[in-house]
Amino acid sequence: MQSQAATPPGRPLPVISDLNRPMLEGADDKLRLQFCPQCGRWVFYPRIACPSCLNMDLKWREASGKGHVIAQTVVHRVQHPALAHLAPAAMVAVELHEGPVVIASMAGGENVPGIGSEVAVVMEEFGPGVHMPSFQVVS
Repeated sequence: MQSQAATPPGRPLPVISDLNRPMLEGADDKLRLQFCPQCGRWVFYPRIACPSCLNMDLKWREASGKGHVIAQTVVHRVQHPALAHLAPAAMVAVELHEGPVVIASMAGGENVPGIGSEVAVVMEEFGPGVHMPSFQVVS
């Protein structure tokens, strides 16, 4: 498995919008998530309203980026030809210390960690100006 830093031609990129820009344009290894000041809930994926209390005044905050693996798998068949060089890819569902669950790849093609493994976010360049969260095991 290779690093995701190079962007092959035709690689599908997420659409950057006002809703997700603070999270996807972060190149400094800091995971930014929405936070609801009304009910105190962290929100992931980006939304216009808190799914808990429907407050529409969500704020972007820096999350710890740390959590533990609650599910994992290896993807052998990619869904787009431009991603073929990434297979097989270790994917994990991580419950962040703040509460939300983020599904992402393991950074730099790391092996699949065991359930319960502690991980930390790494914002990998996915394309020009686009950074996606991935995770690495912390010791």
